Amino acid sequence: MRIIFLNCWYAKVGKAFFDFIKENSFNTDIFCFQEINPGLFEKLSVLLPDYLGYSDSDNKLELLGNIYTQAIFVKKQLKVLASGKIDLYRQIFNDVGFMQFLELKVKDRRISIANIHGKAKPGHKLDTPARLGQCRKIINFMKNKAGLKIVGGDFNLLPDTTSIKLFEKAGYRNLIKEFGIKNT
Repeated sequence: MRIIFLNCWYAKVGKAFFDFIKENSFNTDIFCFQEINPGLFEKLSVLLPDYLGYSDSDNKLELLGNIYTQAIFVKKQLKVLASGKIDLYRQIFNDVGFMQFLELKVKDRRISIANIHGKAKPGHKLDTPARLGQCRKIINFMKNKAGLKIVGGDFNLLPDTTSIKLFEKAGYRNLIKEFGIKNT
């Protein structure tokens, strides 16, 4: 199974973004997107006709004139058992963290996927009490899920933070560290 987690940044890079999605749609089972809006969701739905799109647009946030949502696109042949969204952090209108989740059944195996867009402020991407709290909230939510658990997205955290290490202590593999990825 191949999953791509991508902060779309509202597709502001234009053609290169759409070319990337189209090229990768041939060998990707699931796309987990952050920072999309309803218009971009519609464009992605057209670009990905072999996928079912799950949007959290019923729980949207408006920031500086943009409507912010997340979306997961799943190949139609995969069986989705459940989907939803939880707030990870919300203090003021433009300082939030969200988790969109999906539960699948692939062959005889359950898979739970968490699509994260973590608290962005302050912009330094270091540990804060709120970021530590949202990581604990993700881990606690996912520990009750049966089967394989995959957590990814835009955490707004540097790889060596205590917040990320909480996932390692909970038994998650850190693929950024494992594959020596230098730039996320």
